[in-house]
Amino acid sequence: MWIPFALLAGLGDALRDALSKKASASLPRPLITWSYTLCALPFFLPTLARTMPDSLPLWMWWMLLGVASLHVLGGLMLVKALQLSDLSLCIPMIAFTPVFLLVLGPLLAGDVPSIAGIVGAVLVAVGSYVLNIDKAKTGLLAPCRALAYEPGPRIMLGLSLLWTVTACADRVAVQVVDRTFWGSAQLLAISLAMIPVVIARRSFERPLPKGSYISLLSIGGCNALSLAGYLFALQVAPVHHVLCLKRVSILFSVMLGRILFGERFLGERLPGALLMVAGVAIITMFA
Repeated sequence: MWIPFALLAGLGDALRDALSKKASASLPRPLITWSYTLCALPFFLPTLARTMPDSLPLWMWWMLLGVASLHVLGGLMLVKALQLSDLSLCIPMIAFTPVFLLVLGPLLAGDVPSIAGIVGAVLVAVGSYVLNIDKAKTGLLAPCRALAYEPGPRIMLGLSLLWTVTACADRVAVQVVDRTFWGSAQLLAISLAMIPVVIARRSFERPLPKGSYISLLSIGGCNALSLAGYLFALQVAPVHHVLCLKRVSILFSVMLGRILFGERFLGERLPGALLMVAGVAIITMFA
């Protein structure tokens, strides 16, 4: 039963990102980012209370604060990227997270990349090239230049690196505390950390457009759906298998970009997204 839950998590991610892109046309970025956790938090507060340990080491409190701060920055980066570029160009860049782990692994944990890991990294790189293959009419290196200068994918590459750091922190945390508690505690910490950002950006200075609260609740609900599916799947399956299927959100996002926003070049971008998902699968399952 873990496979449907992992796929559900991927679908939740894709729907959250698509709704975020739509909302970014009329709503302040901080509010959209805040909705990710604030509107999902009510679903997880009971879990937080049930799984809370009797005591936490001081260093874990500092790590929770650091991870929450990085996720606040990451949420703002995600919404900004979706605001600037096509959904089908931005979201596949999250496939670079396991590639960055191959690089940071030897530095942080002394892990030497395997052959499978290198093959997977190459597939992700080729997939990112194919995503921009429509630019190849102006030269062989045009897709690489498009990746470098297209603002949305460039921001998402930075976000993938940031998420690599938080993933390393999560690895350490779940060895000490229950992973469900850690996920729920992050939601609460991120929600609290976003309050100064929302105030500083004066997000409530102007009246929100009609239907904004429904839009924000929908975004948070999709994020809650993703996290719930992820946590349920983790109860019965290895984390690398779950993350592999969760990355199907890349394919969902490419298709939603076409359906909801009329994004062009679906024929070129879908093969690129498939290559990136294949690369992630090889890295997570065999590396």
